[in-house]
Amino acid sequence: MGSNLKQQIQAQHPIAGCFISIPHPASVEACAVSGIDFICIDAEHSAVGRDTLENMIRAAECAKLPSLVRVPDAKSGWIGWALDSGADGIIVPRVETEEDAKLIVNAAYYSPKGSRGVGIARGSSYGASLLSDTENAHDHTCVIVQIETLEGVHNAQKIINVPGIDAVFIGPFDLGLSLRAVPEHERPTLESTILTIRQTCEASGINVGIFIPSAGDVKKFAEFPLKIIGTDVMHLQQGLKSIGAALSVPD
Repeated sequence: MGSNLKQQIQAQHPIAGCFISIPHPASVEACAVSGIDFICIDAEHSAVGRDTLENMIRAAECAKLPSLVRVPDAKSGWIGWALDSGADGIIVPRVETEEDAKLIVNAAYYSPKGSRGVGIARGSSYGASLLSDTENAHDHTCVIVQIETLEGVHNAQKIINVPGIDAVFIGPFDLGLSLRAVPEHERPTLESTILTIRQTCEASGINVGIFIPSAGDVKKFAEFPLKIIGTDVMHLQQGLKSIGAALSVPD
C-alpha cells in the first residue's frame, strides 16, 4: 500500500498484524514473509528490552513492514523510547479514562500537539532528519489505545474524543477478567461488551481493532478493520500441535 500505517488505520482499511514476543530480530524476519500488514512488538508481556527493540524494528524496516510497539504503560518513558527507536506507532494497554488518553497523546506527539522530547536517536537517523521528522511526525505517528477493563468501556466515548487517538484496540482476555468483578446477576456478556465498544467507535468514525487468538476466529471478528491475529509464540505452538496431531494419526 502507498499510504503509511497511520493513514491506513485512519481510513479504516482492513489490515492484519501479529504480536511479536520472542525478543529477537529473527522472529520479526520470519513473520515478515507471511503476508501480514504489520507487526506489533509486545513490550508489555514479553522480555523485549530497549536494546533488542531497536534491532527488531530494524528487521521490520529491512522487510518494509510497518511496526507498532505495545508499551508497558503510558508513564515509564516507553512511548518516547519506542518512537525514538523508529516504530511507526504505539499501542498503550489498560486505558481507562480521558486523562489516560490525554497523557498518551501528550507523550506521543511533539509540540504543539504534545510534549514529546526531541532527541538525537535512531528514529531521526541520529539527528540527520530531525527537523523534517519533528515537522511531519504528526502525520505518521500512530497512536492506539487499548480498552480492556469495564471502566475503560464506561469511558470509551470520552477516551476516543481525545484528539490524536487513531484507533481503539480491544483486549478480550483482560476485558473478560474485568467483567468478573461485576456481580453475576448484573454482569454483561463479553460479546455484548465488545459490541458496545465497537459501536461506540463506529458511531464516532474511529477505527476499532481486536486481538484474535487464532486464524480460525478471523471470520467471527470480520467487522473489525484492525486485527492482530495471535502472537509468534502462539503460532509456533499451534503449528507444532498440528504436527503432533498428524504424527499421532495411525497409518
